[in-house]
Amino acid sequence: MTKSWRNLPALRVESDEMLHLDLLRFVASVGIVVRHSFEFFFPESARSTLPSGLALFVDLFFVISGFVIAHVYYGKVDTLSSYGLFLRRRVGRLMPLHWLTLLVSIVLWSGFVAIGKAGNHEPSFELRCIAETALLLNAMLTCGNGISFSSVSWSIGAEMVMYLVFPIFVWMSVRSRLGFLLATVLTLVATIVIDLARNAIDRSWVDLWPPLRALPSFMIGVCLFCFRDKARKLAAPGPLLLLSAALSLAAMISYTHHLVALGLVYVVAITAVAADAPNMPFRLL
Repeated sequence: MTKSWRNLPALRVESDEMLHLDLLRFVASVGIVVRHSFEFFFPESARSTLPSGLALFVDLFFVISGFVIAHVYYGKVDTLSSYGLFLRRRVGRLMPLHWLTLLVSIVLWSGFVAIGKAGNHEPSFELRCIAETALLLNAMLTCGNGISFSSVSWSIGAEMVMYLVFPIFVWMSVRSRLGFLLATVLTLVATIVIDLARNAIDRSWVDLWPPLRALPSFMIGVCLFCFRDKARKLAAPGPLLLLSAALSLAAMISYTHHLVALGLVYVVAITAVAADAPNMPFRLL
């Protein structure tokens, strides 16, 4: 038995190009699971008093997604056929699991309704609402009682919108990297202004319309790819990554304004890209 275990191939990373970004994706996924666990461990009346900053891990995902998509597809979506192939691959990667999750959610909620345990959170069983959820439109449109199956899929819907406009980002950055950087900064500023204008409370960012919330973060990820050559000039990226990650987590679990915590999230992403740059003297992994 021991010998058979020794014959198993050793676990190895597929690539060491983005080890720190991959680590951040794992940390972010854990943080999001913890955030959603509040729904199970705290009564509804107490949830509004809990710090909601852990939800900003989703924005870290958007930044990483922008970088990774640019890393894989930059310069490869310049024709209608390549764009169609890109979208088919994105749909093939995301949608089957989304549809399976939706089906399981419908079955489970049907059981809760049948035994009278649905409570006040019963999703709408209207066919239109289910269809909108299946097409990832549930977070962008309001249907039925406003509660949808697999409501956490809103981020996937926002991601799909980013994939649709990704060729525009590539076109802009090819024409002028500095121009695209300026467009990214202006987009972020405009989104912050909209956020503050609609709701000045400290958790308003997470209540933005999903594609609008994803847009600046995804564009920042693409920008980081375009300027990855500049990452080599950032001194001590490893220690900076550790420090910014600690500050970001502290801001998330406290009652720090979301925009401050969001800025720290962006710093974490920037230092992770720098730490992943080749020939760096200090590496966490």
